[in-house]
Amino acid sequence: MIHALFETPSAYRPAPAQMAAPVPAVEAVLFDFSNTIFQMIDLETWLHRVGVACGRTAVLDEDGAVPEIARQLRDAFRLPGVAALQEGRDLSSQQHRRAMRGWWEHVDFLRGVEETAYRELTAPTPGCPTPTPGPHSVRCAPADCASASSATSPGT
Repeated sequence: MIHALFETPSAYRPAPAQMAAPVPAVEAVLFDFSNTIFQMIDLETWLHRVGVACGRTAVLDEDGAVPEIARQLRDAFRLPGVAALQEGRDLSSQQHRRAMRGWWEHVDFLRGVEETAYRELTAPTPGCPTPTPGPHSVRCAPADCASASSATSPGT
């Protein structure tokens, strides 16, 4: 079974003043649908990268390790403090980092290595374009994935 790292909702709640304000003119459009233009790294691959970077691969070899980590991630995401950190997490790289670290500190495998886990999440390679981009997408050769990813999605 493939587990996605972000099998959780993001929260962004506009303030009442934002809701009452006129809708601003559209200046640009980015079609960045999750797992269509750029694929998010799957949970098992990400955990393996974190394990290699931190010397924790033996933990991942234990029976049921990945499903247990996935369960802990889901359970931790439901904690009120963790859920609160997710509000507005995609509005800045600092908020995103704080939200991810605040989430992962509740997961045994990731506790104490949150910064390494974040570095592995935001590494350029997870953002390689999908093999069948649409007519308005930029097609990159595999060697270009790192530069395309870091140019289009810094800090996320």
